[in-house]
Amino acid sequence: MSRIRAKWTVAKMAVSLLLLAACPPDFGQGNSAVLTGTITDRFGRPGANLSVTLSSTERVLQTKSAIDGRFRFEGVPEGEGIYEVEVVGRGFIRQKVSVDISNGSAQPLTIVLEPGSIPNMDECGPHPSIRYDSADLKKPKLTGVVRDYMSQRPLAGAELVLRREDNAEKAGDAVADGKGSFHLDGFPAGHYTLKVSRAGYLPTETIQLLVPRENSVFIDVLIVRNDGKLII
Repeated sequence: MSRIRAKWTVAKMAVSLLLLAACPPDFGQGNSAVLTGTITDRFGRPGANLSVTLSSTERVLQTKSAIDGRFRFEGVPEGEGIYEVEVVGRGFIRQKVSVDISNGSAQPLTIVLEPGSIPNMDECGPHPSIRYDSADLKKPKLTGVVRDYMSQRPLAGAELVLRREDNAEKAGDAVADGKGSFHLDGFPAGHYTLKVSRAGYLPTETIQLLVPRENSVFIDVLIVRNDGKLII
């Protein structure tokens, strides 16, 4: 009987191996896509070490272009439609292009950048710095700090209001603490306008602020004292 059982076990193993060969498991297959591209200037010279961001309301992925201007995103979930690719680099105009990854890996992108103005108006004056932390599959969360543009010191008491861009609905509000820090959560993923105001300072707005579902967002907001001085 033991020999019969042994032969039967061997036979079942052989059948199982045949089934695995014919229908291999699809772990990791059909779930993610790859997006590649090349960045050049209008003369065909590669755009090296430029910040490249791939974003949707679900997530934000970030990388840098290589010395030959190439970039690559792996593990991009399929079936989620349109993503936006943004390229930022000193001396170039910020550029955004849309790409559809709903049917799998998209065709390689070729992005041609135009030279920026001198001085670069994207770098002049108070502009917020935005950081997207790695995906954590939690509810959207927005944290940050409010600082004086000239002194760079944190400002307590600044009032912040977050509104949806599609319908101007108020999504939340907060008051910066003694270290200028604030925290907002409990709202759906999407694009928002963040308005910051404080007595003695000019109010400022950050428009088209993306707060994705899978990334927490940190924003460093600089505001200008309302003293009539020219800011460059």
